[in-house]
Amino acid sequence: MSACTSAQTVASSTSNADIVSTMFDRDEVEAFWRARYAQLRTTTDGREATWLDYSSDEARGLRLQSQTFAIVLEALGPLQGARCLDAGCGWGRFTRVMATLGARATGLDLIDDTITTLRTQHPDIEWTAGNFLVPDAIVGQFDRIVAIESFQCAGPPDASLRALWPHLAPGGRLVAIMPNADCPIVQRAVAGLAGHLFAIAPAALIEEVRALPQLARYAMRGLEFAKDQWIAPYTITDWAQDASAWPIANRIVIVIEKR
Repeated sequence: MSACTSAQTVASSTSNADIVSTMFDRDEVEAFWRARYAQLRTTTDGREATWLDYSSDEARGLRLQSQTFAIVLEALGPLQGARCLDAGCGWGRFTRVMATLGARATGLDLIDDTITTLRTQHPDIEWTAGNFLVPDAIVGQFDRIVAIESFQCAGPPDASLRALWPHLAPGGRLVAIMPNADCPIVQRAVAGLAGHLFAIAPAALIEEVRALPQLARYAMRGLEFAKDQWIAPYTITDWAQDASAWPIANRIVIVIEKR
């Protein structure tokens, strides 16, 4: 297994919110998640595994999925006729939602067997097997790119952002949801999967976004687990330019528009 040709920087967080750097081996991380998701892709009775497999409660996982999809759709805007890429599509549920809303949707994921199944079940949608951090894994440009809970598995989120940005067409939007490295819950999860699970602090993410070429504008919001989750798991903050109002939210949602 070969190492990455260059070191990548992962934006993480310590107790005093310092940003730390670590070496990143893309091939090793890819192998880890291929094995993990191949194991998790079906339940013991052969059904599709629930989305967001980090939740041991299936019903809660489905509520997370429903609310997350709604949040992302709001940020994406109209999809009729738009070329859309779901980067890290998993079982392709959100890819199919975009196609239902009139998008020309493409789903991209690491797990070859899942992509093969999706091609058979949904031949009207384009499905591609690959790692979006690998050059030439993505062909062409898209009006919308979405990365739902995939940056943390691919590698350092800044590397994922830079890899996807060139494939966003002028006037397009990139929407991503990822863990907030300033959140204590996230810090414990990252420590438990050291070297395989990645997070970024809002301040570091903003710095990366502002350095993107042809940046038109961006907005971000936080997702915090609600105390009472009978309607929805997350409490959603307002859109903002920084995270000062929600310093330790569990998730970051960001929408970035290109000139």
